Amino acid sequence: MKTLIFWREWNKTPRILYTLLLVVFLGALSWCMYHYTKGTDNVFGWTTNQKLDVIPVKLSTYTKGIFNIPIEGVSYVVKESFQTVTKTLNTPTRFVYGSFILLAMCVLLTVISSLQRLWYFAGMAIFMFFLSKFGFGYLGDSFGDSLFLIICIALYGLTSYYFQSFGKYLGLLPRLFSFIAITVGLGVWISVSSTVNFPVMYLSTFSWIIPLALTFVFITIIGHDIIYGFFHLIAKYNPGNKTNSIHFGIISFIYLGNLVLIFLKDRGNIDFDILYIDLYWLLVVSAVLGIWGYRRRGVTISKFISFNPQGGLLYLALGIIAFATIGYYQAIGNDAINSVIRDVILFSHIGYGVGYVVYVYVNLGVYMGQQVDLTKVAYQGQFMPHPMLRLVGLVFIFGFYSASKQIQREQMLAGYHSVAASTYWAHGNKRLTMEHYKLATQYFFYTHQPHYALANLKIDGSTELVEAITHLQHAIISKPTEHAYSRLAEIYTKEEQYIDAVFTLREGVKVFPGSMQLNNNLGLAYSQTEVGDSAIYYFEKADSLAKGSLIPKNNLMAYLAFKKAEQFDPKKLQNGEDKQDLATKSNHIALYNLYQTSYQQPLDEQLKTNPRLNGEKFAYLYNYLLNRSGKRDNKAIDSVLAKETRKIESNKDNRDYAYYLQYVRACFQYYGGNISHGINSLASIPATKSNGYYNAVLGLWLLEQGAYEPAISYLKTAKKLQNTQAAIYLGIALSEKGDIKGAIENWKEALARQAEKKGRHRKNDSVALSLAQKVMGAFTDTVALNTDEEKFILLHYRHKYLNEQNLKDTYSAIQDPNYKTWAAADLMNYYLDQEKVAEAEEIYKTLKVRKLDNYIKAEINHAYLRLLKAQEKNDLLLQFVDQLELGTLHRNKKPYFMGIAWYNIGDHKKAEEYFKQAVNAAPFSEEVILTVTDFYLNAKKDIDKAYKIVTNAVRRNPFSAPLYKSYALRALEMGLDGYGDTALESIQDLTDKVEFERFKKKYLAYKTALEEKRVSVK
Repeated sequence: MKTLIFWREWNKTPRILYTLLLVVFLGALSWCMYHYTKGTDNVFGWTTNQKLDVIPVKLSTYTKGIFNIPIEGVSYVVKESFQTVTKTLNTPTRFVYGSFILLAMCVLLTVISSLQRLWYFAGMAIFMFFLSKFGFGYLGDSFGDSLFLIICIALYGLTSYYFQSFGKYLGLLPRLFSFIAITVGLGVWISVSSTVNFPVMYLSTFSWIIPLALTFVFITIIGHDIIYGFFHLIAKYNPGNKTNSIHFGIISFIYLGNLVLIFLKDRGNIDFDILYIDLYWLLVVSAVLGIWGYRRRGVTISKFISFNPQGGLLYLALGIIAFATIGYYQAIGNDAINSVIRDVILFSHIGYGVGYVVYVYVNLGVYMGQQVDLTKVAYQGQFMPHPMLRLVGLVFIFGFYSASKQIQREQMLAGYHSVAASTYWAHGNKRLTMEHYKLATQYFFYTHQPHYALANLKIDGSTELVEAITHLQHAIISKPTEHAYSRLAEIYTKEEQYIDAVFTLREGVKVFPGSMQLNNNLGLAYSQTEVGDSAIYYFEKADSLAKGSLIPKNNLMAYLAFKKAEQFDPKKLQNGEDKQDLATKSNHIALYNLYQTSYQQPLDEQLKTNPRLNGEKFAYLYNYLLNRSGKRDNKAIDSVLAKETRKIESNKDNRDYAYYLQYVRACFQYYGGNISHGINSLASIPATKSNGYYNAVLGLWLLEQGAYEPAISYLKTAKKLQNTQAAIYLGIALSEKGDIKGAIENWKEALARQAEKKGRHRKNDSVALSLAQKVMGAFTDTVALNTDEEKFILLHYRHKYLNEQNLKDTYSAIQDPNYKTWAAADLMNYYLDQEKVAEAEEIYKTLKVRKLDNYIKAEINHAYLRLLKAQEKNDLLLQFVDQLELGTLHRNKKPYFMGIAWYNIGDHKKAEEYFKQAVNAAPFSEEVILTVTDFYLNAKKDIDKAYKIVTNAVRRNPFSAPLYKSYALRALEMGLDGYGDTALESIQDLTDKVEFERFKKKYLAYKTALEEKRVSVK
């Protein structure tokens, strides 16, 4: 143990100093290997780039006439790619590096000041020469001349001379503290007086050759210590074995052979797939062994310096400089200088290793089989002195240097210019940055860092992308890294060169198969192509490498949603619900929306605690609202959702998302049964004036509600705003309204534009326009009635223009049960609108119980309920209203049928309860509004309530003549004659002359009667 911890035998002060310096040495070694193991992560990092993409989803589908009308919306999916980022200036790393170097420098000065006079002057001469290379002139005008250098030389020189000549009695600690104090003082002066932002960067950059040269010296010193370690183990613990020389030769041959194979592999002479020694860890082992090996070599330097303690401190100081320097260049990713250091490690360990093997066999070979402790005389060679070993090592180093075509010189200069460029970049000097990076590539073309940096500078300029691509390609050739492949693919993707991006990332994945980032990005690149299986494969592979990251899985969900993979089972989404972020949930809900599946999870707490939206929060909330629209299966979730959404909308930080949220909230209201609020919310969005899609949705909602005139108005606006589907929907609305001329013109225009459309819309339009041609056939003077479909189309679209006999004959001729029943429902509604109850009942009696399509069954059930209401068969109405199946639109009228039944029975309390529900559920039904208005007017005697109901109805549908007529009369009853007269003018625009004159006569008579009544009351 005494031999192992040999410094315990020293005096107290040297022992403490050596122990402290050994701790610093191990710290520098650890710091170096930390940065080495991090590799490119020292310089490059990953950031995620979120992109929202839209996928079309079906909000609902309803039927109008022979048309099935899908209302399409979008869900948002979150796609996340990994983008490489160059880490900003790492000032702490440079300060750590500088601190190690300066501390070691002070130790070296301490050692030099204690040397004999000749060696002292030699050491100080070398130190002052190095000091002159520190680049103080770069620190600003106050350091531009030689004054600061002279002051430094004077302070260090005079202090060291004092210790060497007059203070010999002073120990090592006072000397060390003096030099540290001088160094700290000069450092403070530089930090205060320097005009540059980062003086430590300039000093570490332009004094680069000093620590690098000392690093090379240290590497050569320890180049043979591993071979010595083999010799020590064999000679010390197996003395007298006659095969020791053979064992030593074999193990040395294996070790040195592996190093030679590394050299040949680096040159490209071989490509063996074997386990090679890691040269940096080899250096670590050598450096640690050198602590004891250098002590053994103390006899060879005893004429110049005593190992106890000066030699030991010298070794540790050089080791600190070496590992700090190597760690620094690893930290800044300077691959050129790192390559030189690696070569020096390799060359030194081969050269000095071979030299020491020769040294051992020449001097000690004959004694290796004898009972002699050769470790005590390991460096006391008689035939080949130790200096010859150093010479042999140098010969090998220069031999390898020549065999490498002396590229290390160019690599060092390229490395220097790369460091200089980064220094100028940190100080905002782009011109000098570019110049030094270009010089780096000129000195040594195959170096990664300057090519990568130049590519980034070109990208920032955004006008020289071709040059940026070339630089990145050269960077990959020089040294392939995940980040270079990712960066190059990022440029290709930006330029929409998706195939090139795929090929680049495929090459990257071959080199780095374990890179989750590259596999994920390759999946995204494939998703831009038609090779869907490959996208799924690489997303799944990235997920297997994710180690907790949800990004690949999120992208897979986004891709499945975007492609609407038919083989995907939505039930799979129920698995693993507990491990999700907002992007995961957003993409999952998008899939739920795509497959029209209800999402039952509560609103994420993040939106409650922090309502400020970003991309993924918005996508999640939007998709969530859309999913809950019309589900009506979890009132607790929906009530919280509505409350939180209003809070989020009102947040000023969410202005960019306000219109989108207002739209999806309108969907939530409309499909949740709050029809009027939903339509009003969408119509009130300012963007609706310029958004064709919003106008189209409003038109379709109003068309579904039977409010044809306002629907036509919005659809015309949507058509003007270039909405691709608006012309089809407008034709349907005009046809349902019975505007034959307008419908024919619109259909013809739509057919003419059909050839211009492509893809999914062209396919959908083809179906609709083929049906439109059938409708147009019914609008001609010579109608073909060869099929039941043609007969039904005639009755549905032209019943207003046919006489009674034509209606009956056409209806009687229909044989198909579905078309027969459908036509019956249309005719019954037509007769009931005209209060021809007997005719409606006669039509109903012609029907037989048959199996019908669900939609047609719902239509005839609705017509039957209207018939019961007209016949005042209240008991039957109450009995059947909940039993009969109704479609979405007519289902909203159930409260109305309940209310009218109780109204007729005389239970006004129940009637009012249902009528309130009816007004909210069917706000565009003229039948509902007029009946409820009559109820409040006649049964409740509440003129004010009746007026409010019809007023709101007119605001919602300003194209309804029946509503305007009721509004005009209610205005008179409220004493608002001016409003009534204004309404009369609107009625004139909405009706023909005969109808208007008839109502005008009624209106004026009622007005006169009310005026007389008011006079009599007075």
